[in-house]
Amino acid sequence: MITQFDNFQSNSTIQNQLEIDHTIEEYLGTYEKKMVVFENNWTGTYFNDSTSQSAKPFLCNIGQLIGEQVDVEHFPIHSKDNLTYFLKNPGVLWDSPKSWGVSVWYFGIHGISEGLQLPPDIVTKDEIIEMCTEFRDFPNILFFSSCSLFEDDAFGRELLETSGSRGILGYKEKVPFSIGTIIDLLFLSSFFLYNFGDPFKNLEGIYQGVIDTLPVASEYGLTLYC
Repeated sequence: MITQFDNFQSNSTIQNQLEIDHTIEEYLGTYEKKMVVFENNWTGTYFNDSTSQSAKPFLCNIGQLIGEQVDVEHFPIHSKDNLTYFLKNPGVLWDSPKSWGVSVWYFGIHGISEGLQLPPDIVTKDEIIEMCTEFRDFPNILFFSSCSLFEDDAFGRELLETSGSRGILGYKEKVPFSIGTIIDLLFLSSFFLYNFGDPFKNLEGIYQGVIDTLPVASEYGLTLYC
């Protein structure tokens, strides 16, 4: 029996429909320009807003910067438990439509070679890997604007495999806030403006373009795992 299009009724869930939509988008070489930003306070104090550094004004307005619509959600992160609340399976964010189709997950959190600094705790690299296990459903990249986090390449490779993300980016060295923000914006702008096909299949080219344009990015150890 032939079912006319106007009479067709689908019993699939919204999530299943989203998966279908993203399969079509991937086939067509398109994707949703969506970014989620997790950021903690860069100055270490919450009592003087005038001196608090934040990448929020730049990241949340990246659409105006590049002249393209980019949907950005910004979540302040104040503790290890706070980050766990959002991410660790079954983290609350995975039940929210805000997580569906996100193409860039950005972590603006202090880093050291041992992990992420969220006083009074350190989120160890093993804990980061344990948290980041739910990124397989839709094409995405994880960008860590954190000093020294990827000093060990083994961590980057394991995080890539465990997370299911298409790419992991981060720094091997300590990077000043202002310079790091400029480097991050250049990569993100290049990613969102990429119009030569599927950007997830061309991450190495986008990354190399950043290195060629801003060699200082290489000096601070900006590294791509894909």
